[in-house]
Amino acid sequence: MGPRIETDLGPVLDGEGHDLATRVEHGSQVESSSADLAWTARELLVYLTGYLTLAPGDVVLIGAPAISLPILPGHRVAVSVEDLGVLVNPVVEESVAEHPEPRSRG
Repeated sequence: MGPRIETDLGPVLDGEGHDLATRVEHGSQVESSSADLAWTARELLVYLTGYLTLAPGDVVLIGAPAISLPILPGHRVAVSVEDLGVLVNPVVEESVAEHPEPRSRG
């Protein structure tokens, strides 16, 4: 999931701005802030828990403000959140064999 799991999210939950950066290996970069999200983390959690129960160990991924970067197989994407850390993932091409079409039931 990342360099660590953060559990003390008071400032993040309350919508205080944290710097966010998305960088693609070829040099593209987008800077933003958690204050630019459509909803605060607290609002998203309140909404989610209206439909499901979160248990210890559950992870909620909330995305980032609108970002559009060219990302292709072979690139490495780094996403950083101020005071939390950096998560780097390779982009791989998915093959059709990994997700075969469902068989006909007829």
